[in-house]
Amino acid sequence: AVLSIIKEELRGRRDAMVEVLRSAGFKIESRHGGLPLGGIALLARLPVGLEDDEAVIDAAIDMGRFSAIPGSAFGAPGRIRFGYAGIPFEGIERLAEVLPEVLDAVR
Repeated sequence: AVLSIIKEELRGRRDAMVEVLRSAGFKIESRHGGLPLGGIALLARLPVGLEDDEAVIDAAIDMGRFSAIPGSAFGAPGRIRFGYAGIPFEGIERLAEVLPEVLDAVR
């Protein structure tokens, strides 16, 4: 019972994160060709016109907006790994508000 509650919570956070990232122009990538089937993080390709994942993360941190892992840190340049397991829904909503500002700063 507890495990199913955790899975449901993580699925909801994943879906909220996917919605936020897609709205900002990211493309979600998965080995399964769609959404990640489980886990605590997802990999998203930067919006068209942006390639430097490290610059995006550096800007996000310098601006005090969010932190994530540049994909180039583990051989996936042009992508960002966003964790969602430890972020409450309010944090995901905040990401929706600040993500466009950060992306504009590196364009």
